[in-house]
Amino acid sequence: MANWARIKIGYLEGKKPIELAKKYKVKAQTISNKAYEEDWKVEKSKIQEEIANNYKTEIDELVSISLPELKKIIEMDTLSITQEGAITTVKTADKINAIKAVLDISGLKSEKKELSGTINTASFAVEIV
Repeated sequence: MANWARIKIGYLEGKKPIELAKKYKVKAQTISNKAYEEDWKVEKSKIQEEIANNYKTEIDELVSISLPELKKIIEMDTLSITQEGAITTVKTADKINAIKAVLDISGLKSEKKELSGTINTASFAVEIV
């Protein structure tokens, strides 16, 4: 007999039915059906929301630190001179990664959008999924 309590815990922790199926010797479809019948997704969403609320202050603090730094990277010329006089190179890929990080932090990533533009004459496209 399947240990449904442990399977449910694994599911709520974010494990996929296929992973749980291998571990507990139950068909993935059986796990998916049970999860659907018992609204495990709703329960999982509530847990994720609670976790997000519990860490909101810390997340907001990290965002307030990260965004200005990412903005500096995005706004830098390809070659920049730091206050200490060092020459730094900012690659287009670094700027694109900074843009992706800003979108991820801001929550726009979850809205499935596509952005495009140019950075120092190099074209880029970012698909947000």
